Amino acid sequence: RTRAVASSLEEPAPPSTGLAAAAAPKPARELSIVEKHVRAMMNKRAEEQLEQVRLGQRADALRLGGEAQLCGLGDLDEDSDSGGDDGGAVGATGRARRRSKTHDGKFDGAGDVVVRAMTAAELGMAYAWMKRDQRRYDGATKFWDAAAEGIQECFEATAAPGEPAVHAAVGAWPQITGAFAAALGPAPIGFAMLKDDGLTVDAMGVRQGLRRMGLGAAVAQAFIDRAREAAKARAGPPEYLIDAVPAPKPQTPNPKPNRLTPS
Repeated sequence: RTRAVASSLEEPAPPSTGLAAAAAPKPARELSIVEKHVRAMMNKRAEEQLEQVRLGQRADALRLGGEAQLCGLGDLDEDSDSGGDDGGAVGATGRARRRSKTHDGKFDGAGDVVVRAMTAAELGMAYAWMKRDQRRYDGATKFWDAAAEGIQECFEATAAPGEPAVHAAVGAWPQITGAFAAALGPAPIGFAMLKDDGLTVDAMGVRQGLRRMGLGAAVAQAFIDRAREAAKARAGPPEYLIDAVPAPKPQTPNPKPNRLTPS
């Protein structure tokens, strides 16, 4: 009787959740051809998603280092890139704009703007102002949120885009390049991404607070000149389409893209 009472006082079994335990995956040898194909696709997709996460993590690590560098230079504070044009007061026009007065506010001379490969530290500084721009300026292009992983992937690419004929004509440029103006400090003032042909620009951006100073036009011109040099050696496509021409004033992209013949 004691054993019976004790048995009756035992905790009842937990109620069933109605959910069946997940079945163990079938061994590969038991899969049909279709199942094998689906599994391979799912595995590939999962690996691609994981790699995007890893790229984002590496980009963020560079950004944190870049923020520290820019802060050390005093180039990420309120005075670093203020966009007003109402005088020379600190916090009104911004340090870079005041520096630009040594060029009469223009960067159209030889060597004023240089387009070249970036180091990891320089890319980190570019990431820092990309993220800050989208936080600070309404309507700023969200390069950090929308394209950081893609930019990082281009930066890590080991092969330069373009055919050997292009490389022989104008050199092999990396897929992601930075734009630099020595008068404005060591940080990139802009960037550009090349398409697989090694000549066509896929995306381009200039730091928000440094716009309307001709910097974007100078960066675009560097790629136009390079395309023309390639055309002299009959390398690259015969013509390009420019969706919007950089200008000192805001403008609406051309409804009919301009047609540029490199030669």
